[in-house]
Amino acid sequence: MPTSVTVGTTVTFTDQSTNTPTSWLWTLAPTTGFTYANSTTSASQNPQITFTTAGTYSVTLKATNSAGNNSITKTSYITVNAVSSAPTVAFTASATDIGAGTTVTFTDQSTNTPTSWLWTLAPTTGFAYANSTTSASQNPQITFNTVGTYSVTLKATNTIGNNSLTKTSYITVSNLVTTCDTLYPPTALLACGDTLIYYSLGTNGYFTGNDSYGDLENAQRFTNTSSGTISNVIVAEKAIKNAHSSATYVKIYSVNATTKAPSTLLGTSNAVAMSAISTSGAYVSYSFAAPVSVTGDFYASVVLPTTSGDTLVVYGTKTTCNSGDSLAWQKWSDGTWYSFINPSNWGDNMDLAVYPAVCTTVTGTQEIANSAAQFNMYPNPANDQFTVDFAGVERNNVQINVYNLVGELVKSINPSSSTDKVLVDMSELKAGVYLVRVKTPEINAIKKISLIK
Repeated sequence: MPTSVTVGTTVTFTDQSTNTPTSWLWTLAPTTGFTYANSTTSASQNPQITFTTAGTYSVTLKATNSAGNNSITKTSYITVNAVSSAPTVAFTASATDIGAGTTVTFTDQSTNTPTSWLWTLAPTTGFAYANSTTSASQNPQITFNTVGTYSVTLKATNTIGNNSLTKTSYITVSNLVTTCDTLYPPTALLACGDTLIYYSLGTNGYFTGNDSYGDLENAQRFTNTSSGTISNVIVAEKAIKNAHSSATYVKIYSVNATTKAPSTLLGTSNAVAMSAISTSGAYVSYSFAAPVSVTGDFYASVVLPTTSGDTLVVYGTKTTCNSGDSLAWQKWSDGTWYSFINPSNWGDNMDLAVYPAVCTTVTGTQEIANSAAQFNMYPNPANDQFTVDFAGVERNNVQINVYNLVGELVKSINPSSSTDKVLVDMSELKAGVYLVRVKTPEINAIKKISLIK
């Protein structure tokens, strides 16, 4: 604890008495020149005291328990020095590159014990003070509502005088941009032309169904390098029998750092009735009422209805077309997770046709700075059409090609070079996940898009 401070400093006193005192009394000599701060009093165990007058202060603590009391006095314990110069101004902000609607906390770091503060911004509109703070607060909170660049000035004053500091173009406010990247199993687009399939176990049912063993879930692990949210997952699946009242779900799990199995449940989708799932096979969309936050790798798992016998089968990749390590796991009837590739379990190297869309929201300036593709594509997931936005990018000789997950070209567009935004009509295509390849003199990139019907 400091013993030599300047006028205006708040000091915290910490009780270290033994034998469990139940009450405390602090006294200072002289008895003026200070105030108790932050709702503490002379009866607090650990009071905070602001010294307002220069001088030397002795401090006494009397501590009491059921057996009696004792006191300790530290003579001339606190020396309070008069302020000798005007404040040296410094401050920080909790964020400087933000989206419209964000609240920023400014923190005064000025020295020489300022006693008043005045914050000014230029331009003088487009923001509002938040949470009962004002331009005279030491650490104000400001909500920025209008896109633009703001300079910030702090004027700090003490008994000697004042000084100011201006940070020019300190806060940049941009429109928020949400982009979604649809992840897919690592083996879904191998050069050998892998296609989606499901395997029968004969009289025992289907390999990726709940079959005669009563399996409960099929989960696919995804490598995810960003933090974002999941609001939608598309699954290629087939109802073996759908004339009953059960439903299915998709669950999102974290990854166990040791076993790599699904671990903590992060969120569960809305239900999809079995009666709504095609017995011929289709892409089925699962939505989440509340977006599920993910940081790093995760699992997307399909819940298998437990009606007697097979009800639902999830499509996967061919076991003969996987050069890597399968990331698919299955929860058996005992509630334990087992990997498909483990020879002690199934011993099959395959992945599941599960496609989660991971969405991130960033400011427009961050999107440009961090995007290798340098174009935006929205909405994603889409229904019948989506937009490719080339704002700020050279657009001569643009080529937009759309491929399905088997690698077949399903659409090709050569838009006008004078068009910033290109509307891509997908109404004739089925629901599923597609790859969009964009080529310009500046761009040669691929992004994934989910189509929901």
